[in-house]
Formats: sequence, structure tokens, C-alpha cells
Amino acid sequence: MIVGASSATDADILGVADHLYKSYRLRRVYCSVKPNRDEIDACRERMSAELELVKPKMILCLGATAAQSFAGAKFRVRRDRGKPMATPWAPWWMATYHSSALLPAPDPEARQRIEEEFLADLALARDHLRSLHAA
Repeated sequence: MIVGASSATDADILGVADHLYKSYRLRRVYCSVKPNRDEIDACRERMSAELELVKPKMILCLGATAAQSFAGAKFRVRRDRGKPMATPWAPWWMATYHSSALLPAPDPEARQRIEEEFLADLALARDHLRSLHAA
């Protein structure tokens, strides 16, 4: 759910997200609302154990905390988002913005850019899911 200011692309974003949620059972690993580095490292251990059991075909991280729990502290969403890659955890891994990043953009142009990038990333994930269904 996106809470706050509305825009023309909210329906598109929610439509893509709805497809993702309906296609696969998603699981969220709760670590802490604002985790520090030690908490992220501890969460990584729990997550790694769970991933070893589940063996997902794809992982989509929403936001810096989720992405850094996999890729480490040097991962930056703005710089590194939207780039699928093979990882030890899944053959397809990608990170994008968390939906909450859409609201505090400094100006309307920045918000539009972030929304467009977020939607493109979700569409890329949706298309990959469709290819998994077709295989």
C-alpha cells in the first residue's frame, strides 16, 4: 500500500505490485524498524538460513535496508537499483526503492523520476516472474 500523496502512476505501481503478490508467496524478514549495522548482520544470518531452506528463484529487495542485508553496506539504491544479477541466494536478485521513498522527494520532478524508476523495476520483476511461469 502506498500512503500519502497520490499521483497518476500510483494505480500502475499498485497493479504491477498486485501481480507480483499474486504470483508468488512473499515473505518478509523483520529485523528492526531502523536497524544498525549489528542488527542488519544478525538479520542476514537468519535470512541466509531461511533462504537455504526455501531456495527462491528470485528475490526483489525493496529499499536500502533490505538490499544492504544482502549486498552489504556499500550498496546504494539510487546507484545500484534495477540491475538483476545472479547471487548465492537466488539466480535472479534485484533491488529497487522502497515505496516510502516516493513521498519525500525534494521536488515534483525528483518524485516523478523515482516513481518512473520504481515502476520500471517492478515491471522488470513482473516480466521475470512471467518468464518463470512460462518455463
